[in-house]
Amino acid sequence: MLMAFEIFSIKRLTIRGFILQIVLMIMPGHAAEYSLENVLKVTATHNDNIELLSTGGRSIQGQTIESKIIGKVAGAAWDSSLNLDLSLNTFNLSEYDSDDQIVTWSMNKKTELQTFGLDLNAIRDSTRTSEQDTSGLVTNSAVIREVYSVAPKWTYSVSDRSYISVNAKISETKYGSDRFTNYNYDSINVNFTRDLDDKTRIAVKLSGSDYRSEEQASLYLGTFELGIKTESASYGVQVGAESSLTEAWSLSGFIGSTYTDQIYQLRDPDNACNAPALESLNLKPSICSKEDFSNSNFTADLSTSWSGERSGLQLSYSIQNQPSSQGYEVESELVRVDWNYNMTEKGLFKSGLKYGKNRTADSSAVDIGSGNNSRDFASIDINYVYRATRHLKLDINYIYRWQDKKLLLGDADSNTVSMGINYQPAKSIW
Repeated sequence: MLMAFEIFSIKRLTIRGFILQIVLMIMPGHAAEYSLENVLKVTATHNDNIELLSTGGRSIQGQTIESKIIGKVAGAAWDSSLNLDLSLNTFNLSEYDSDDQIVTWSMNKKTELQTFGLDLNAIRDSTRTSEQDTSGLVTNSAVIREVYSVAPKWTYSVSDRSYISVNAKISETKYGSDRFTNYNYDSINVNFTRDLDDKTRIAVKLSGSDYRSEEQASLYLGTFELGIKTESASYGVQVGAESSLTEAWSLSGFIGSTYTDQIYQLRDPDNACNAPALESLNLKPSICSKEDFSNSNFTADLSTSWSGERSGLQLSYSIQNQPSSQGYEVESELVRVDWNYNMTEKGLFKSGLKYGKNRTADSSAVDIGSGNNSRDFASIDINYVYRATRHLKLDINYIYRWQDKKLLLGDADSNTVSMGINYQPAKSIW
């Protein structure tokens, strides 16, 4: 098991070297074209159960002012973009106020046989919305979340119909409250793809990831100092194909398996795990019984999409591991259905249905973090957009959310209604 983590330490160094190579390779020459576009959006929102609690939920109402700026520059064989998304959120319950920022810079360069790319991302938002697909935890205020990531990518054409692609990512996530656990998450994917014809391709996908949580410290019974952190390394493979069955209908299917090694690092300076008094009273801390484990899980990425003259439909199903803010990796199973319909030249109707099951990778864990991760959840999203003028859009949105947590008795749901105005001036190109 230690060998797995030694291998991943080497891999992290390899990823950093890979990033440096990408930066050197995609340094641009003279620019050929510049563009700038921006969007201003003002939205009013009402949510009748912001914390998604089974009892005692609070409602909030407020407004969001959001500005998006997208700058692009392109040359003959390269392009670069900088996206800036700023939003100010204010509510009648001021503890949920937040000012959020998302900054994304990306660059790509093409040669005759290769494509190089690099994405840099910085996110500062809040747990009011950030944990919806993992623990679903909101808490009684908007806790600040910060995410920083670096993601290099490379594709090489072995022949006219065969190519290799490598995508890596190094990320760090931090929270402004000890209700959440800071963590680092690194991943790498290597894909071998073969085009059988113009419509169908087959592929083998290799993946690896490394999840490392910060120590969760506590004072057990107000006397014993305890701390624990988690490290898990996963390696997987998937095989499958993608095909455009008709001009309107496409299908993609990949299945495989992921192997995970997880270890716990326990800090027990007061020797609470071996205290005879606690043992005799059956008060031994639960984290003392945590054991390293290994397991293998089935994974899948299945999807199909159809597009007509005025409407489109997408269905997807996936089983994958993903990081969480509760000190563990999560095994996540998710089904999605999305449908859109152009009602008129100016009116667009969109809807989405999502149902998921999350379970902590370590099924033997019984602490609060594990309980927060283990849940069933669903949402229904209905949206209508009306283009009043070339630059002005109005939208109305309704979201229903539901969850059933293993940790809590009873399920919970919420309803969110929002109305917004979007103003987008003409794109500037020079």
